[in-house]
Amino acid sequence: MMKTTFISLLLLATSYQAFADDCLQGNFNPPQLTDANLAYASPPSVDGNVCNIGPVTMSISTNNADRKINIFVQGATNFVSSKATLQFFNGDAPTPNNLYFTINDDNEDTIQLPPSSSNIVTVLYNINPAVQKDIPDFTIFAKAIIPVATTTVVPALAQTTTLLPSETTTVIQTTTVAVPVQTTTVIPTTLAPVDTTTLVPTTLAPADTTTVIPTTTVAVPLQTTTVIQTTLAPVDATTLLPTTLAPADTTTAIPTTTLAVPLQTTTLIQTTLAPVDTTTLAPTLSPVTITPNPALSEGDILLVIDASVSNNALLKTVATDIINSLQIQGASLTRVNIITLGKKASTASGWNHSPDVLIPLINGITTLNANVSIRNNDFGLMFADACQTSVKQRPRVQRTALFITDNDYQKADPAINALAQAYINNNDIHPILLNINPLLDANNFRVIPKAFDGSDSNQIVLYNFVSNKDLFENVLLNPTVLCNLNTLGALIDDADEFNFPYQGYMATTKIKNYCNYMSYSFKCVGDVASPITVSLSNYALQSGKDFVNIYDDQGTLRAVFGGVGIVNSVEEIGGTAFITFEMKSDASQVFTGIDAKFTNCTISA
Repeated sequence: MMKTTFISLLLLATSYQAFADDCLQGNFNPPQLTDANLAYASPPSVDGNVCNIGPVTMSISTNNADRKINIFVQGATNFVSSKATLQFFNGDAPTPNNLYFTINDDNEDTIQLPPSSSNIVTVLYNINPAVQKDIPDFTIFAKAIIPVATTTVVPALAQTTTLLPSETTTVIQTTTVAVPVQTTTVIPTTLAPVDTTTLVPTTLAPADTTTVIPTTTVAVPLQTTTVIQTTLAPVDATTLLPTTLAPADTTTAIPTTTLAVPLQTTTLIQTTLAPVDTTTLAPTLSPVTITPNPALSEGDILLVIDASVSNNALLKTVATDIINSLQIQGASLTRVNIITLGKKASTASGWNHSPDVLIPLINGITTLNANVSIRNNDFGLMFADACQTSVKQRPRVQRTALFITDNDYQKADPAINALAQAYINNNDIHPILLNINPLLDANNFRVIPKAFDGSDSNQIVLYNFVSNKDLFENVLLNPTVLCNLNTLGALIDDADEFNFPYQGYMATTKIKNYCNYMSYSFKCVGDVASPITVSLSNYALQSGKDFVNIYDDQGTLRAVFGGVGIVNSVEEIGGTAFITFEMKSDASQVFTGIDAKFTNCTISA
């Protein structure tokens, strides 16, 4: 039963005779393509050394005649020195007329081939069998695709979005919200500090007025753009609901005013406010402390299980307890993908299984008496595909890879040591080595940490198992550990800017996200005579859930930042010797964080 479940992988490995102890010559063919799977093929290797399998012909095909084949090649090396070639032909005959692409040069980047004109592609790998060193290495990926229609949509205006045509035309309806001309409505997001013993009710208009929306002047800096997105309650259009404010303390959120509008209406108001006397925003919400809870946490977890452990019973107990601690119901909160390491290949469960499926898979794991492989062809490609699938399906969740083992004897190869860090960083994976051997120290392990150690907020965590409760409290739900926040202090001390998560030097695309349950703070020390300015050139935080809070030297909350896609926000905090900068997040959805710069103060972390 377990074997049947594992075969349902989206990523199908190719079987090679050359995966035996000796490298044998012969064909290497991927499985037939369907609309669901992604197939790959790569020259076999023994202990990390690529074999010369001699000239071979490979067929890539799909049984659906209406489909074409999309192919790309990664890591093409040693073609020049070996004088080898890799040729691609439309159809089942490798004739000159059918040739449509040739690789005879080295290129470690991804090579994207044009789509085939047939549902069959023949690949001819030509190499001199006498070549003994610098043997080419490469990986071919193939996927069946639906041919794109030839109809061209001509844009009517410059900067108009052009829809890519396909066999089906989709009409996207857009709802335009009518906004009265020359009318600016400001939905207040900030309130003046509230006395802890006084309730501040919302003032209503006189009874003989039918529709009056009260407004509050919000003090903001010059040229600040505030984006407010509010989902309005479906009530009668002439009713104004008053708001009763709760006392401002550290645990109670003050509810905002709900405006009465017609049914099924969503309003997005973007307003540039005129300058007023002060530049400090008074906060809307009091700080709320969130207690981490695995049953309420959102994320995708890759559970990588080493089948060569010596204590199979403990392995199953640890993995089962992790599953039972999580709320796994479809894609609503946490998903788990179990990858089992074997001698020559790995198996994966996929992302969309319930505990009723996952736990029997764990119970069916049979202990091997030999070392397992984490080589790129045996494990790395499957791991990368699982990570990429998670990013595509749920881009805003926290991703963790948990390697459960009790030894440091996994087989690696140069390819996995060169590529795995990119798998971690490019998919924002938080890797953890979980050692369940009480006689060993995870800090002395070398094989998995060398391959799967990311950078900055994606550095690998080395953890010796204590208990399931300790694992969740001190690692899986602990952002200080998972996002490596304890390394930030030395990096930002005495600086005047704070970028988190750090995306890399000169990074043009933000890939990395902050962690769930964050509560990270530091002081920026200045001079009480000079106001401290906080400038956020760019920030992306979960709207209404994750915030940056600014406190003065008396612990008074002076400003709050939140939202997505907001740039050039500036706050000036006067009359304080220092400010406390705090970044907080809840149990769900993670974003690319903030780029902050400070004037008239330096960070003391």
